[in-house]
Amino acid sequence: MARKVLIGLDIDASAVRMIQLRRRHDKYTVVGAAARDIVPAPADPDLHRANTIRAIGRCLDDLDRGGKLAVCGLRGPEVVVRGFEFPALPPEEVAGAVELETSQICPFNLAEAARDHQVTSDADAKTRGFWVAATRELIERKRKLARESGLQCARMDIDGLALLNCLENWLGYGDPQSHEQEQENLTRPAVLNIGGAYATIAIVDAANRPFVRDVSTAEHEIIRRIAGQIRQPAETVRAALLDDMAPEVEISQRTLETACLPLLEAIVTTLRYYSAENRNTQVDRLLVCGRFALARGFVELLDSALPFEVVLWNPVAHIRWNVDDRSEAMLHRMGSSMVVAAGLAMRTT
Repeated sequence: MARKVLIGLDIDASAVRMIQLRRRHDKYTVVGAAARDIVPAPADPDLHRANTIRAIGRCLDDLDRGGKLAVCGLRGPEVVVRGFEFPALPPEEVAGAVELETSQICPFNLAEAARDHQVTSDADAKTRGFWVAATRELIERKRKLARESGLQCARMDIDGLALLNCLENWLGYGDPQSHEQEQENLTRPAVLNIGGAYATIAIVDAANRPFVRDVSTAEHEIIRRIAGQIRQPAETVRAALLDDMAPEVEISQRTLETACLPLLEAIVTTLRYYSAENRNTQVDRLLVCGRFALARGFVELLDSALPFEVVLWNPVAHIRWNVDDRSEAMLHRMGSSMVVAAGLAMRTT
C-alpha cells in the first residue's frame, strides 16, 4: 500500500500555507503546495476564524494531490522550548530530572500542558537535550481549526523546531560546503521567520539542542507602525511593501527602519543572550524567511543593522518539485514564506 503523504500546515495570522513532500533515498520532492492570504478582520476574532477556515479550504482546493491528514505547528507565548544539561544520567532517570526542571521554570501550569523531551547528546559525562511544553488549550484550538476545515491533525510540532528541521535538511544537501565548515568551527546560522503576529528566532547548538524564541513584533506590528507614520491604511502599506502591482506609496528606508526597531532590538537581545549561554557555539549569519522577508528593503535593512551576514532564505528552492504550473509559479515567487510548512511536512517521515 502506498504511504500517505501528509500536509505540512502552517496557519499564520495573515496566511495559510501547505506543502506535501515525498521522501526517497533521503531526498525530498514537493508533490503539492498552496498558499492563501487570510482576509483581515483585526477587530472581529470570530470573523478572522471564519476567514482562516475559508483560506484553508481554498488551499486544499489548490493542492495537486488529495489528503486530509496534516502536521500542524504551534507558536507564541503558550509554547516553550528549553535545552537542558545534567550530569550523566541513565535513561530511566532523565524523565524525572526533566519533570523537576520544567516544574520550576515553565511559565504556565504544567497540569494544563502537554510535554515531551529528547536527549540529543551523552558526550563529556553530560546528558544534554531539550524539552517542549504547550498548553492543551492551544493544542485543542489548533486541532479544532483543522477539523472544522475538513482536515485531521495527525501530528503536532513547534514552528521553531520545524524551521530547524528544514535547516538541517538544507545543510545536509542544499548547502554542503557550509555544513562541513559549521561542523568544524562550531558556528551556526540562526533562522528568523517573520510571521503575521510572531517572529520566530531559532538556532541549534553543537549538542543539537534547539533554542527557540517567539517575539510579538512581526508583520502586523511593523505595518501598523508604518501606517501610523505615513498616515495610510494598513492594507495600502502591506501592498506597497509586498505587492509588485501595488499603488505608488512612498515608504522610505528610514520609515521602515523606525518601524522595525523593536524587532531589531529583540533580535540583538536574543542572540546576545544565546551567545552568553552557549559560548562554544557562534552565530555567523541570519537566514530570514516568512512572507515579510520579501518586503522591499527589509533584508537589506537587517543586513546593515546586524553585525553578521543576513540573507533571504529559500530552502524550498533546493527541493525537487513535481507540481502543476500554478504551484510552481507560487513556489518561485513565495518559496521563502513556505519554510515552516516544509519543516512540518518533513516530520511525516
